[in-house]
Amino acid sequence: MKITQIECLPLSLPRKMHGEKARPSNILMVKIHTDEGITGIGDAGGVNQEAVIMLIKSWESMLIGANPLDKGQIYAQLAGRTIGSTWGLSYPAAVTTIYFALCELV
Repeated sequence: MKITQIECLPLSLPRKMHGEKARPSNILMVKIHTDEGITGIGDAGGVNQEAVIMLIKSWESMLIGANPLDKGQIYAQLAGRTIGSTWGLSYPAAVTTIYFALCELV
């Protein structure tokens, strides 16, 4: 099995807390498609969607063609990359969203 496509779907859903006015809550859905027609979906909430999408898109060349069942190897490659502090929580959100989607492929 090989990864053929990574799809990022940014969503903004209204969220209401303790009688407050509804405000948007950002959720990013990531779909990983395979050559066997299996799709895994991961999500991250409360993230800077643009930054996480940019990171995930920058990893496409490494992910496309990889065996999604080699989750440990993919995770190690993503987690081992050095990213500047300007990414803040976007970097771990991107890594874990990819990992969640890979886990759904089993």
